[in-house]
Amino acid sequence: KLKELIMKNIVIILMCFPLLGLTQNITDSLLLYYPMDGNANDLSGNSFHGTPSGVTSVPNRYGVPNSAYYFDGVNDYIDFPLNDTLKPDFPLTIAFWAKLKVLGIQDSEFLNTDFVQNNYHGVWLNVNSLGYFGIGFGGGQGGCSPYNRISYKAYELAVDTGIWYHFTGVIFSSTNMRLYIN
Repeated sequence: KLKELIMKNIVIILMCFPLLGLTQNITDSLLLYYPMDGNANDLSGNSFHGTPSGVTSVPNRYGVPNSAYYFDGVNDYIDFPLNDTLKPDFPLTIAFWAKLKVLGIQDSEFLNTDFVQNNYHGVWLNVNSLGYFGIGFGGGQGGCSPYNRISYKAYELAVDTGIWYHFTGVIFSSTNMRLYIN
């Protein structure tokens, strides 16, 4: 399933789109846009609406009520539809806002596009227990260890709890990725 699993985080916006040229409009080729404004509806125009499970609607980084979701880190997620359109070609950009409540022993996973559950066949973004932002691209080998994923990159600057960050991952290919914070 295409799931978004957030481990003890708050997320406000999730956007996915193929990499844009400098002269293009940001909405050109926009695949997904989830403003998290009280529901998990896709406002990209593609209608890939999600189904929230256990999440709580909370204020966003500006204090606007019902404009972000809180995920408890145990079993909260948003389940997005299985659709081959959601397996886009590279390059691909994923951007979102998040605030971590804690940095735990387990990695905080923001996004997982695992089309075969627990097979790690897609893209995932996370922050590890040390606060480093990472991205992975799984090869469908049944695990997320370095032996089973195609690529993994970690950001050198660690994030902290209680602060809103804008996370962006640009995936040029299965072995060429860039990460940005703020």
